[in-house]
Amino acid sequence: MPKKVQDLTGLINVQKDLSSKYCKNFYTRLEVGSAGQVWMCCPHWLPPIIGNLFEEELEDIWNGPKAQALRNQMFDGNWEHCLHNVCPMIVSDKLPNKSDIANLPIVNEWEIEGLKNKSLTPYPYPVDIMFGTDKSCNLKCPSCRIEKIQLIQGSEYEKSKYLTNKLMAGILRIDPMQPVNIWVTGSGDPFGSKIYREMLQQINGNAHPKLGINLQTNGVMFTPKMYKSLHKIHSNLATCIVSLDAGTKHTYENFTRLGGHWDKLMKNLDFLNTKSVQGLKGFRLSFNFVVQSTNYKEMPEYIRLTRDRFPNSVRTAFSLILDWDTWTSQEYEKQCIWKTTHPEHEEFLEVLRSPEFKREHVNLGNLKSLYDLANA
Repeated sequence: MPKKVQDLTGLINVQKDLSSKYCKNFYTRLEVGSAGQVWMCCPHWLPPIIGNLFEEELEDIWNGPKAQALRNQMFDGNWEHCLHNVCPMIVSDKLPNKSDIANLPIVNEWEIEGLKNKSLTPYPYPVDIMFGTDKSCNLKCPSCRIEKIQLIQGSEYEKSKYLTNKLMAGILRIDPMQPVNIWVTGSGDPFGSKIYREMLQQINGNAHPKLGINLQTNGVMFTPKMYKSLHKIHSNLATCIVSLDAGTKHTYENFTRLGGHWDKLMKNLDFLNTKSVQGLKGFRLSFNFVVQSTNYKEMPEYIRLTRDRFPNSVRTAFSLILDWDTWTSQEYEKQCIWKTTHPEHEEFLEVLRSPEFKREHVNLGNLKSLYDLANA
């Protein structure tokens, strides 16, 4: 039987037996924070830091002793550093078996060989890199920050720019024939950030045809004009994840996206929907919704909006809100609608019984266990 432990989020953490599983992140993914800290995955899913880009080079961190120790989880079978109740791949049982790695839609030959040989240093560089080097954003979302952050000059701006440039320089050292994906950004907005916006506009996509550029944005500044300004990388653009966190204009503008403009966003998304394609390659519009007490009742409406108005989009995803040290502990508790102690918990479970969740392209992420509970 799986071991159950209570963790700080208040969720029941089912420690699953993952000894037969493979996670690409151990072999491919790296994330860099604004203080230079480096992780091998989303730090809320795999917290240990493996290095600091201010102090070391990218390739030295990637195959350093801390990185190797985390990779060894796949071979000793304990997976003790992963948060089993938060990682959406673990919660939703979507990690592939090691024996099936060759059948994955996208896999490198060196991944197959590395897994076969139990290698802790399968490739000199990461090939899926998340930029978190600049926190700048055009909005002030209560779950993320208490004040607006937009760096345009000064010491913090220079540090973020240096870190971003160093990371990009490391990426450009990777073999140009090796497919590489970058994600901009997990820390703010790629267009609300002067650093990221200028970086994206200056990349010569023709010189780096194997470079896939994935965007994570609130979408407000991703206008047709902004899209046109990225003409050098149009052929490099891949997934574009737009975080809505609401199904209605009222909730969006008054609770989850302070400073946002719903009508402008919808026009931008109408345009981006025309550029989106289905499949594994090309520009693919995707949506994300972080569940909290202020928006959980709109989850079905969010599904209807994204699936019906933007039919070319490829995913409508959910995730539970995490404590990003923005709220007080009391306020954070009020947002944790999934806790059995929350006064609206039963209403939350009732929302999860909506038939909308069964629609194509809906991804429950780390809501999967709660959805299963509600529909048992």
